[in-house]
Amino acid sequence: LKERPDDFDAALGVARCAVDVKLVYLGVEAAQKAVALRPSHPEAWVLLGKAYFNQKLRWDKAVEAFAKA
Repeated sequence: LKERPDDFDAALGVARCAVDVKLVYLGVEAAQKAVALRPSHPEAWVLLGKAYFNQKLRWDKAVEAFAKA
């Protein structure tokens, strides 16, 4: 993602990995990037929802992301 900051696939891949291993801040950051690059991509929104859910702080943001997915 550092090498290709505007690459949707890179952002989505980093988000997937970060969410899977619960790297909370990296998951949110990468998923937000993926959503910004392709706002109509449902998996990006689901990953953003999962990333927020893993934070256990922003339940409202998690619900909002899942709803957009």
